Amino acid sequence: MKPNLKLTIIELLKQSWDADQFIRLTLSKPKNTGIKKLFARRVRLNNGDFLQIVTQFTTKDITQNYQIEEATELLTSQIGINYKIANLFTTTKDYLALYSKKGEAKIRESQPILNLKTTATNHNKPKLSYVNLEQDFWTDLKITNSNHQVLSDGQKKITQVNEFLKIIETQLGKTYTTLPDQLS
Repeated sequence: MKPNLKLTIIELLKQSWDADQFIRLTLSKPKNTGIKKLFARRVRLNNGDFLQIVTQFTTKDITQNYQIEEATELLTSQIGINYKIANLFTTTKDYLALYSKKGEAKIRESQPILNLKTTATNHNKPKLSYVNLEQDFWTDLKITNSNHQVLSDGQKKITQVNEFLKIIETQLGKTYTTLPDQLS
C-alpha cells in the first residue's frame, strides 16, 4: 500500500518549517485555467512567523498570510487536486512532487537549487537605492535638507535619478561582466 504522498509533501514542508530550512513552495500546472501558480514563503511579521501564499491569476495576484497550521490545511486541499506539480525548496534538499490524473504522486528528492544557507523572512523587502543622499550637492539642489533627509518636493526627483541609475547599471551589466572600479 502506497502512503498518501500529498501528506508527505506537507510533512516535508512542516519539517523544514520547524527546522528553519523552508525557503519556498511552488504549486504549478493548475486545473483551473484562470490560475497560473501558487507560491508560498515564510514571512516574519510583528506577531510571529507566517506562511505567505501568493495565488497568481492571469489578471491579478492575491496575497494572504496564514499561520502554519492553517496554511498546511489549505495546501493539503490544493496539492494533487487543483495543482499537479509541487516544488518544495529547502536549504538542505529540494522535492518535486508530480501528480497523475488519478491523484497518485511521485516525489523526487534532489540537492538544493537555491544556494541559500539561511531563509529570508522580511515581509517588506528593502528598496535598493543607487543615490547617496549624504552628498552635499543634494542639499544645494534643495532635494534634501541639511540633515540629508529628502524634502517632500524632492522625492520625485530622487526616484527619477534612482530609476535612471538602475537603467544605466543594467545596460553596463550587459556590456561588462564586472563593473570597472570607477563605477562601483
